[in-house]
Amino acid sequence: MDPATIIATISAGLNLVDKFRTVTLDFLKRENKPVSVEAKQAGDTLQIKRGGRVAEEISGDHLHMNEWDAPRYQALEKRVKSNWRQYNGLYGELPIVSVDERIRLEERMESMRVTLCKDFHEMIDLYEKTLGVPLGDHYSLYGTCGPRNGA
Repeated sequence: MDPATIIATISAGLNLVDKFRTVTLDFLKRENKPVSVEAKQAGDTLQIKRGGRVAEEISGDHLHMNEWDAPRYQALEKRVKSNWRQYNGLYGELPIVSVDERIRLEERMESMRVTLCKDFHEMIDLYEKTLGVPLGDHYSLYGTCGPRNGA
């Protein structure tokens, strides 16, 4: 994989983490506070903003390419995308189902949340190693998943 593709892949993955965070905080009935760290692709770089200001700008030639494990990432990405579609779909059904059905869906979503948390933690670890910088803030998934060693 070339560096530009890796940057685009990381940006897309972090965007999915942002979506997961928003849905999960609502599902868990927790406050969705503004984040202090944002990572977005800007051309062929990844800009990491802290407190609204660009703190790091990582280009392809600054990536730690030896840390990128493409086969592992592809497996994680495939699982995450499949589970995310189901999780998000179930979330959309919650307001319109009966109470009994809602309880069943919430239990299924909780199981999927735990699985997604493990996979997202692993993905973010790979991102941080490849980028050479910690992402911190909501990318730690602490508010939606708990500490990295557990869900």
